Amino acid sequence: MFRNGKLINLFLVLAVLLTLSATSQANSIYRFNGSIFEPVAGSLSQVSVGADGAAWGIDANQQVFQLTRNGSGFSQIPGSLSQISVGNASTVWGIDSASAVYRFDGSKLVSVPGSLTQISAGSDGTVWGVDASNQVYRYNAGTRIFENVTGSLTSVSVGSASAVWGIDQGSGQIYRYNPGTRLFVLVPGNYSAVSVGADGTAWAVSAGGQVFRYNASSRLMQSVSGNLGSISNGGGGNVWGVNGQSQVFRWQGSGFVMVPGSISQIDAGGSSMGNGSAWGVGP
Repeated sequence: MFRNGKLINLFLVLAVLLTLSATSQANSIYRFNGSIFEPVAGSLSQVSVGADGAAWGIDANQQVFQLTRNGSGFSQIPGSLSQISVGNASTVWGIDSASAVYRFDGSKLVSVPGSLTQISAGSDGTVWGVDASNQVYRYNAGTRIFENVTGSLTSVSVGSASAVWGIDQGSGQIYRYNPGTRLFVLVPGNYSAVSVGADGTAWAVSAGGQVFRYNASSRLMQSVSGNLGSISNGGGGNVWGVNGQSQVFRWQGSGFVMVPGSISQIDAGGSSMGNGSAWGVGP
């Protein structure tokens, strides 16, 4: 028989092992191979994929990882981020838990002046963000600073310089940036999230899970069959979503079709990677 002390220690060890196992499963990484989501070595809590297939992520400890050249797994990059956004292999940006801003210079993460709570990078190198006061900023590559843009948003989604959208979570209103007038234009409706592709297409979901696609002709969001909690639009028809049960759905031209797998966060690859490219992390 175990003495009480040894029995307690055994239970503690088992509890730790079970916790580690659950954490590992919760942060498992998956890549869609054209038919199913296959596991990829590593553990991430968020993944972001660029238009050219460059994939990065952060783990539960806010450590930063980059997909290896052979695509077999992720290698750690020095630094700590709470959110990351990848436009392409040379456009990788992030923010840390203190709202400090960083970009990858090809070898390391370097600090960039500014304070943001959310950031989004486009396929052409365009970078926008918002701060804790919901002020909106656009990065000026010439001056290397973030410049204030008229508007009040809680998050932005950037496909390219000509495809920038934002949302005010408080009101549920979404806005489309007009490069000509340099102003955000209200798009009627009430939404909880918006995702913009490199080709300028925009998709959104409502708080109730209803799915919408932007019609550039009518300049309105049109309802699409489906119920999703989040959506990711890579452009070129490569649109993916996840519902409240972590079930995964892929847009197939006329509707969303369920794909086997259990994903808590998904990011669609750019259309240049072929329709169907997507990465996700397990629930």
